[in-house]
This record gives sequence, structure tokens and C-alpha cells, in this order.
Amino acid sequence: MEKTVKTKDTEDFLVYPLEKEVVFEGNKIETIDLTSLRKMTLDELAEIYDAYEALGGSDTIAMGVPLRFLKLVIQNVTGIPLEALGRLSARDTLRLRARVYRFFYLSK
Repeated sequence: MEKTVKTKDTEDFLVYPLEKEVVFEGNKIETIDLTSLRKMTLDELAEIYDAYEALGGSDTIAMGVPLRFLKLVIQNVTGIPLEALGRLSARDTLRLRARVYRFFYLSK
């Protein structure tokens, strides 16, 4: 049986395997797949901004990814409940934050 090995060239930075899995309502979350960010529309992003402001966030996100905003983005593109996302480890959270930042501000 041939084993497929992913290289840095074939890995998608928007698919993040969690270092510490999360169990929520009996379901294991082992990977956060953010690839749907590529299909996100302006209207969908505006809804996230509105939800972010309703949660007490400021209307200015410029060049950063606040944690509340990150939770809403991940929830929007993955469908994972906010309560489950709140259980992500700090290390996984900050690494996901860097990937979302990279998507919006650095990737082509």
C-alpha cells in the first residue's frame, strides 16, 4: 500500500490540525478547515462584523484579528458552535489567528 506524504507545497495553510482536540456534545473536533474563506462574500463578512459589534467589539478591525472576531469567522466558515470554539487551546487559537490574518492580509 502506497502512503501519500504531504509536502509544504501541497498542504493548504487554511486546514489546521489541532494540537489538542476539542470534544463538544460528544463530537471530536480535530481539524479546523478554513478553506471556505475563499468563497466568503462581502455580505457574509458584513454579517460577521455586525455580530462582532453586537458582542462588544469595536467597528475597527484594521490589520488585526481580535479573538471575538476570529471566533465568528471560524464559526461562519466551519459551522462549529461558538461554545465549542471557546474550548480551543490558547496555542491552537493563536495559530488559527495567524492563519486568518495571513489569508486576509498576506496571501495572494
